[in-house]
Amino acid sequence: MQMRIQRNTANSHRMKAEQLATNLSECEGKLLEMATANRRLEEELHKQKETSNAYFKELNAKHDTIGRMRAFHAKLLENRNERIEELQQRVKELEEGPDKDVVGPDYYKLLEVERNAGTSEIKSAYYAKSRIHHPDKHRDSPDQKKHEAIFKTIKYVYEVLSNSYTRQKYNKWLDMTSVRLAHQEKYC
Repeated sequence: MQMRIQRNTANSHRMKAEQLATNLSECEGKLLEMATANRRLEEELHKQKETSNAYFKELNAKHDTIGRMRAFHAKLLENRNERIEELQQRVKELEEGPDKDVVGPDYYKLLEVERNAGTSEIKSAYYAKSRIHHPDKHRDSPDQKKHEAIFKTIKYVYEVLSNSYTRQKYNKWLDMTSVRLAHQEKYC
C-alpha cells in the first residue's frame, strides 16, 4: 500500500510536473511571441522616429529658406527705396539746377544749313566748312589748334547729321532742349 501511495503520489507529481512543463512551454511561447511583437514595435517606433526626424529637418530647412527669402525681399525693398530716393534727388537737382550740361551747339548752325536740309546740302556745307578749317591748310598758323578743334567738331557734326538714326535722335534732343530753354526764359 505504501508503494501504491508512493506510486500515486509520484504519478500525481509527474502529472503536475508535466502540466507545469506544458504551462512553462506555453509561457515560453507567449514570451517569444511578445519578444517578437516588442521587436517589431521597436522597429516601427525607430522608423517613425526617423520619419519624424526627416520631416523635422525638412521643416527646419523650409523655415530657413523662408527666412532667407524674407531677408532677401527686405533687402530688395531697401535697395529699391534707396534707388528711388537717389532718382528723386537727381530729378530734383535737374529741376532746380541750370541746364548748363544740356545746352550744346546747334549742329545746323555750325554747318549753316536749315534744319530741314537734305543730305546733299549737309554734305556740301560740310565740305565747304572742312576746306576752310582743314588742319593741313593751317599747318604753320598760330591758330592751328583752334582750326583742328573746329575741323574735328565739323566732322563729328557731319557724322551725326548724315546718319538718319543719329540725326533723328539729335533732333529729338534739340526739341527737348529748346522747349526747356523757352520755359526757363519765360518763367525764370
